[in-house]
Formats: sequence, structure tokens, C-alpha cells
Amino acid sequence: PIIAMMPPHDTYIEAYLGGGAIMKRKPPALHIIGIDIDPQPLSNFDCSYPVDLVNDCAHNFLANYDYQGSELISCDPPYLRQTRTSKRRYRFEYTERDAGRVRRALCNAHHLRELEKAYEQDGQRWAKNIKSLLSRADKECPRNTERVDGKRGKIAQSKSRDLLARLVNYEAEVLRFMTNTGVPFTNNQGEN
Repeated sequence: PIIAMMPPHDTYIEAYLGGGAIMKRKPPALHIIGIDIDPQPLSNFDCSYPVDLVNDCAHNFLANYDYQGSELISCDPPYLRQTRTSKRRYRFEYTERDAGRVRRALCNAHHLRELEKAYEQDGQRWAKNIKSLLSRADKECPRNTERVDGKRGKIAQSKSRDLLARLVNYEAEVLRFMTNTGVPFTNNQGEN
């Protein structure tokens, strides 16, 4: 099912390659990259088409990759140890900090680079405005990291930070009107 939902792309990047289950089942792209911090799966990896294998941290690679705008990234990092019910352990465990670095690499760095290229290469003025808006929103809506009155659970954020988080977490849904003509910009007919 996940392969059928993949949009057209020229470059396919599988960030946590492991056995490459998705990569081996999907049709090949023009350029294919498999990343794993563990050298063992890379040394044993075999695919029916050429794959550039990279032994590195996925968040380092993704944060520094020169995006062209036609990439598809499969990013399924190891679940954090405290969230797993099984006793399985990875040779390279992920920490909460690592997971946060991946989210930032996929969200902000990727978006800002693509927006810059959309403006500089394609003359899309809106992209420059969105890039500036995202950068300002991140600075003006800092993440709250302090607990109030020793309360447990999720740390409350400002309404502005929650809005920013929704836009980032539901990016595909927010922007679906751009790639699917059947999806209107708004479904609130009173504001059209």
C-alpha cells in the first residue's frame, strides 16, 4: 500500500535502509540512495538495480543533501527504546535527540532549501515569502521546554506554537490542494 501512494520522483532516498524492504519492492528511480549508520546491512545489501549506499547518520545526510525538488524520502527510523514493547535492540539505538534531529532535517532544512531554489531558479516569489515566514515563525514561536508547577505529561505550548506544529506535522494535508485538483484550497464555502 505505501508504494502505491508514492508520488512521482527522480531520486529515492531510503534513510534507514536495514534490509531495504521498501526499496527492493518499488519500481526503481533514476537515482537511488540507501543510508544506514550500521555498516553491516550495507555490506550485505543486494538489489536488482544500482543503489548508492551511504554509511552515515541519516539526519546528517538529509540535513546536508543538495535537494533538487524531485526527491522522495522514505524515513522510518528505529522506534525509541522506551516506546517499544518488544525486547529487540538495534546495534545503533536512537535517542530522543536523534529523533528530533531527523524531524528538523526533514521539515525545516528540506523546506527552506526547496523554497530557496523555487525562488532563485524558477522565479517563484511566493517561495521567498514562505521561506521568510517559516524562519520568522520559528523565531517568534519558541518551543516551551519548561514544566509549569511540576506537572507531568506533555509540556503546554502557546497557541501559535501549536499552529506551527500542526502546519509542519500535517504538511501533506495542508498542501494537498497543490497536487490534487480535486482538493479545494478551503472546504469552508462561507469564506470563498
